[in-house]
Amino acid sequence: MNKGITIVAYHHISDDGSKLTKHLGVSTAPELFKKHVEYFASNYNLISGADLLANDLPNKALLLTFDDAYRSVLDVAAPILKAANFPSLFFINPGIVTAEVLPLDNLLSFAVEELTLDRVLVLLNQNHSNIRSLSQLINRLIPIINPADLELGRQRIYSELKVTEIELYKASNLFLKEHDIKKLLSHGVDIGNHSMNHKFFRTLSEDQLRTEVVHSKAELQRLSGQSIRFLSIPYGNRKDATSPALAIARASGHEALFLATARSNRLRNSKDIFDRVSLGNESLVALPFKLHAFPLMRCFRDAISQGERPS
Repeated sequence: MNKGITIVAYHHISDDGSKLTKHLGVSTAPELFKKHVEYFASNYNLISGADLLANDLPNKALLLTFDDAYRSVLDVAAPILKAANFPSLFFINPGIVTAEVLPLDNLLSFAVEELTLDRVLVLLNQNHSNIRSLSQLINRLIPIINPADLELGRQRIYSELKVTEIELYKASNLFLKEHDIKKLLSHGVDIGNHSMNHKFFRTLSEDQLRTEVVHSKAELQRLSGQSIRFLSIPYGNRKDATSPALAIARASGHEALFLATARSNRLRNSKDIFDRVSLGNESLVALPFKLHAFPLMRCFRDAISQGERPS
């Protein structure tokens, strides 16, 4: 495999300013996304997920991916990519699609907007004065809260908002429906696994991991009619690429696994684990630095901090 491949990750292609996404940093303005695609066309050779598993990739290969289950990928991004004849890979959470479960991150974004961050922390029973943003709450606290306590906190938030989960989910119109999955295929968008309900893997038992990874894969295969060979680990953090999670993913037929820590794939050590750079509203001027300079710098920084020599 070509170790120098660049892989980018997007989420929500929209500038609608929804309260459910406002504080998450997951949105890319459609016009800017189109400019990104034009930049990729001029500077890279776009490949598909299937190409990634081949042994002979072109120089300057780039794989374009999406995470989560935002319907804006179908409505906005897919037509842009189809017009450019660009392949892409969309990692989807089937629990969000089939069970109409509102992702915790979206609930927290909405609650922070409606209630303030301090109030949300109180409702979660997490009175931490050092938490200053929703990003810090999600990445520092949520992974260490007991799942039962976290569920109680979710219910307290819904109660204070005076809205049910299903009401908020349906009113948002943010997410794909079951029948949308095959529409994605007609636009040249392949489907990958992003776990059943987008939970931190590091917090899960092996049985829970099988539900999130194996059951999710089966559901996506049922919905798409495709063989699901790729897994994007929720949140993209190396801490969630635990030994049990990797073993279950590999044993269930996932041939490539994806993180999102913005490190260069030139220096990766595992043949089936790839890193990605998450993109949002970066200017075209910033893209060369975001896609190449910074990922290499992170790899060397990590190697130095660990007393290793990059290879």
